Amino acid sequence: MDLIERDISMQKLQERTWDCEDFWDVIVEQGLDDALDNYLTETCPDGATITEVNDLLRFEGESVLRAIGADLQGTIWDKDEREEEELDKAMDKCRDYNF
Repeated sequence: MDLIERDISMQKLQERTWDCEDFWDVIVEQGLDDALDNYLTETCPDGATITEVNDLLRFEGESVLRAIGADLQGTIWDKDEREEEELDKAMDKCRDYNF
């Protein structure tokens, strides 16, 4: 597979990835193009294929967004945090009752 060009625009990269819509919504809305570009340059110093970049954004999107300082409040990832907090609270209550 061919490596993607180092100077690929974020718009072109967005067009060439798939199943990453939520990820790209955050990038575009928060203007994090440069931060993502820097992250990819640091993470993939030897380059990467479009499939490798897509897999990173698709399956590790939340981690990437957190690493570049995205505000995830109100995103699909925010919901996951709330559910995890609710589960932790429920587990604490169970411990209180010695279940």
